Amino acid sequence: MSEPPSKKLKRSPLDEIPSNVFYSSIKKDEPAEDIIPSPVKSPPSSSEVEGRRRQMIALKEKDRNGVLNMCKIFKKQKDAFRYLEVVLENMTNGDMLAFQNENHHSDMIKLCKDELFIFSFQFNPQMMNEQFFKKYAADVFEGFKQERYFMLSSITFFTQFYFQLHPDVRHFYEIIQEDRPCYLYFDIEADLKKNPKFDKENCVPTILKELKLFLSKEEKIFDRPITFEPEDVLDLDSTKSEKYSRHLIIKLRTCSEDKTECAFQDNFDHMNRFVKIFINHHLRPLRSTDPLIDALFVSNLDIIDESLHEDEEVIIERNTCVIDQGVYTRNRAFRCMLSKKLNSDVMLNVAVCNKLPFVDQKDCFLKSLISNVHQDTIALSISKDNVRAESPSTKKPVRFSFSSFDAYNPDEVLTQKDLDLLKEFILTVIDNKGFVRSHQYNPSKQTIIYQIGGNRYCGNIGREHKSNHVMYLIDLQRGGGIYFQKWYV
Repeated sequence: MSEPPSKKLKRSPLDEIPSNVFYSSIKKDEPAEDIIPSPVKSPPSSSEVEGRRRQMIALKEKDRNGVLNMCKIFKKQKDAFRYLEVVLENMTNGDMLAFQNENHHSDMIKLCKDELFIFSFQFNPQMMNEQFFKKYAADVFEGFKQERYFMLSSITFFTQFYFQLHPDVRHFYEIIQEDRPCYLYFDIEADLKKNPKFDKENCVPTILKELKLFLSKEEKIFDRPITFEPEDVLDLDSTKSEKYSRHLIIKLRTCSEDKTECAFQDNFDHMNRFVKIFINHHLRPLRSTDPLIDALFVSNLDIIDESLHEDEEVIIERNTCVIDQGVYTRNRAFRCMLSKKLNSDVMLNVAVCNKLPFVDQKDCFLKSLISNVHQDTIALSISKDNVRAESPSTKKPVRFSFSSFDAYNPDEVLTQKDLDLLKEFILTVIDNKGFVRSHQYNPSKQTIIYQIGGNRYCGNIGREHKSNHVMYLIDLQRGGGIYFQKWYV
């Protein structure tokens, strides 16, 4: 195979990758020592061959150790991604001595893609007492301490230092990188104050039972039959008195004799579609006939400030599935096992009823990473044709988009101009048949509630309510911006 043409790389504004990590000291473009070739070249002696072999083994080990010991901390997520791109781009262009050995070069690129992860973590002042942060983050932590930082690290290095940290400073999240294969995961949650009768005991068993049934009934959803066993599910628990919270990481398998592991091509397109189909076309239709499935739908109206309705009774419906559909976004941050949220004392740990076997906590941690997918894993995909139409109802969240909000940043507080644009949008939704009586904007949750006057049409029943007023809720953080309708008396 001929060597591809050399490509001139643009230097990243970031710190350059240390030469002793990914590059050898010998450059490809250095001229050969023997400018005039010898007419007769003696074959290398056995000792020379052995010496070269040992040299190549040493170089391989050096390159491999460079990847395995990789760790760098950033203030911005985009900088971590840019740095990772530089690493992979330089390797792809063959700027390593190891390029002389094509198999080794290919192995190193594969190793980088498999080993290098991006994590985020919430800053805790106690981190300044940890040796790891003194060594790797002293310059990053100088001056103003922001709430969240990002880390590019090999999973080998990360696991080693992660288990050396004090449990109180573990506030880490795996970044599920866009377009990276990942195992099926569910984030299950329910507000126990708003759902005091929630069935905590049967929630996870019911979901897993119905998921397996769904996979057996919908064989055509993939290009092969897929299933799983209880031993393929890692069940993590961070439930507290006011909130039920579980994470399920499910390693689907083929139904063939070899039971090959399966992962989705990505979490945003393919897994997202699969979860929507499972919830909306399997679970929802069975609510009226199966009480256990009906119990999987709860009231989560936490985006409403109920103090606004002191003289009005808000109708609270159990219409939200406990499987959070908002966690299938690009570059999603998903809490790591054994981590706590900042200012919380509840750790995400293995549930009592977990069935997945593991050797020790480190082994379990590696199995808990969503995108720690092995090379021989089968990639699952779902075409857009498989996403069936939702039932027509304005109670369901509807994604909205218009040019004025193309560059909207969900972390920024809306201006009055932004609020006016959203009000105009709601008026188009009700076809200007009515008016906005009042609205309330919650900057911390990026939600707006519009109380509608002169129009009581309810999309759920297909006609106007006789006495119930309606309201529209806009949530700018979910799915890039959604709105849905509720009503009250």
